[in-house]
Amino acid sequence: MAGAKTGYLGPPGTFGEQAALHIADGSELVPFPTHTAVVQAVAAGEIEAGVAAVENSLEGPVNETLDALLQTEAVLIRGEVVLPVEHNLIAAPGTRLEDVSLVMSHPQALGQCQVYLQSHLPNARLEAALSTASAVETAVARPGIAAIGTQRAAELSGGGILAKQIQDASLNKTRFLVLGRDD
Repeated sequence: MAGAKTGYLGPPGTFGEQAALHIADGSELVPFPTHTAVVQAVAAGEIEAGVAAVENSLEGPVNETLDALLQTEAVLIRGEVVLPVEHNLIAAPGTRLEDVSLVMSHPQALGQCQVYLQSHLPNARLEAALSTASAVETAVARPGIAAIGTQRAAELSGGGILAKQIQDASLNKTRFLVLGRDD
């Protein structure tokens, strides 16, 4: 699919990017700010394919994606990608766990790491972000903040991993739909 474009919830370093890499087949990867924006871009023909999270084994349905799909008839489901989810706690290099007063991430990731957060950071404030990778970018740039995200997000942003595999269940998986305008 050279010349084709595949959209995902960005920025680079998200689980959405990982899912897009599974189906991209040489196409250009295009990050979008929301799952809704991915669905709308597919519907408008701006991209040939898109991936959007639809369900997580711990947190259940991703309502934003379901709502976006219900609002358009132009988008069809071509397939699915199921990814294992491994969450890491990421901050600026040199940050210690006791320095963290705020943890940011996508609401699904925050929900998938509740047990860890309650036991290791019970006094930290939790804040929702549009994506795990954008939360990591913010956390690495600001003292006292950590984010839940992928190892790739840590690498891309220059962040340090304070704790690995902090998800509440080791068999945590997210199902992504592969979307297009044709079947």
